[in-house]
Amino acid sequence: MDSKEKKVDTASFQKDAYVKEVPDFKMDDNKSEVAVMKDFYTLIYGFIAQRVIDSFGAEGEQVVRRALRDFGKIRGTAQRKRQLHYGLELNMQNLHVYSDLPGDDEQETCRQIFEKDDFYSDLDECDMYDLWKKYDLMDAAVVYCEEIHHAMWTAYHEDTVVVQEKILTRGDDKCTFRCKMPNYQKKKDLPSYKEGKKY
Repeated sequence: MDSKEKKVDTASFQKDAYVKEVPDFKMDDNKSEVAVMKDFYTLIYGFIAQRVIDSFGAEGEQVVRRALRDFGKIRGTAQRKRQLHYGLELNMQNLHVYSDLPGDDEQETCRQIFEKDDFYSDLDECDMYDLWKKYDLMDAAVVYCEEIHHAMWTAYHEDTVVVQEKILTRGDDKCTFRCKMPNYQKKKDLPSYKEGKKY
């Protein structure tokens, strides 16, 4: 038999191999594929980080914190470069409107951007928190929440101030964000923001 006759049409094989017998099959009937991937992202971080902390204690926690800062710096820097490429102004509004992750957020939240440089958010529920709590990954969870936003947002704009007075993973009743960029020095101080005040 000629060697050419033995050759398999790999393109055709690959195409046929991925035909779904159940066309509307979903990983989770109650969630979009984006939400399912978000859960996987949440859990892969949680399990790895928790095992590092369990195995190496305080030193392990510091390793995880450094890794999150590096990860946040990469994300924030990439967002800055991408937005500048498209001629966008670097501000808190654009940071959130042009996020680096696809949106699929059905969480109950009271979130307002009341000026382009200011961000006010109260988050009463969090899917990531729920998963970390379910699998007893709370040491890793609180480290994530304390590090990722500050690292990412200050990499996006170095003058960003991020204040999180409350965090669900710390045991608080909500996550609160009171954030400013870039000319926060010219505005009233962050402590002047009061719970429930409307802007």
